[in-house]
Amino acid sequence: MKTEAKKKEKTKDVVLRELKRKRGKFVSGEYLANKLGISRAAIWKAVKTLQNRGFDIECRTKSGYMLTLGGGKLSEDGVKKYLFEDGISLTVLDSVGSTNDIAKALGREGAPEWTVVAAREQTGGRGRMGRTFESPADNGIYLSVLLRPKISPADSVAITTYAAVAVCDVIERFTGVRCEIKWVNDIYMKSKKVCGILTESSIDAEKGELEFAVLGIGINVSDKKLSSEVREIAGAIGLEHESDVKNKITAALLTKLKSIYGELMSDRIYGEYRSRSFLIGKDVTFLRGEETVSAKVVDLERDYSLVVETEDGERISLNSGEVSVKP
Repeated sequence: MKTEAKKKEKTKDVVLRELKRKRGKFVSGEYLANKLGISRAAIWKAVKTLQNRGFDIECRTKSGYMLTLGGGKLSEDGVKKYLFEDGISLTVLDSVGSTNDIAKALGREGAPEWTVVAAREQTGGRGRMGRTFESPADNGIYLSVLLRPKISPADSVAITTYAAVAVCDVIERFTGVRCEIKWVNDIYMKSKKVCGILTESSIDAEKGELEFAVLGIGINVSDKKLSSEVREIAGAIGLEHESDVKNKITAALLTKLKSIYGELMSDRIYGEYRSRSFLIGKDVTFLRGEETVSAKVVDLERDYSLVVETEDGERISLNSGEVSVKP
């Protein structure tokens, strides 16, 4: 059995090496079979194994197999190769309505912290205020993390802000481009939104305590599959041609989130968040009741309230709502 497994592993590795050597071009099954001295059925099995491990290999009748120029598919095995934190339970699904919905259901069933649900596609992805978050297949990274922090419901905004700092750090490491944060949950790169964060909490009504929180993160790796309407305001981190990039970024992000989780409420996270503020100093508008108010953002308070000054000199602290930058 061991000899057979070793032979199968060797076949997979050699097939992958050949496909990498001719990346972006089709390689016939006949060529691979002749080169390796094995059957075409064995080649097909090796390709299926590679696909299951996250490699984006296109199969076409009469043409053969091609390792695409894209960043590969997200997979559990693919992420685990680069994951340097223990205690993370990851499930990667092909297509779901919303990873947040699945993680919330798991939370209600008693799943432990660091249960992570990721998907290659979301058909019902959403952002704050019920907005749609486009999540086309294999176009980005869509994941939700179940957390059970010992904080009050009033402090739950810190989950979003700490995640924003982690996302910025990881994207900057991979791209070399500085990221900014638009209060409270959007990550911008080169003046375009590349990531959205949605934290949803479950409150114990009797105790008034936070039972669990689900941290949802969506990162656009490419903008090619986004609608033309969304592309007007959203961009991508632009690494779709990098090898295995979705698995690498997902692993790096989960590692970062877990490694700084103990700093959730810290001054350091607040300082990092504030230093990347996209809004401080900007002229903005916001809704107060039915009225649209013009103001300038002057600061971000320690509880992550946004301090604005209206045109008549009134200072207001906003702890919720939507702020739009004036053109």
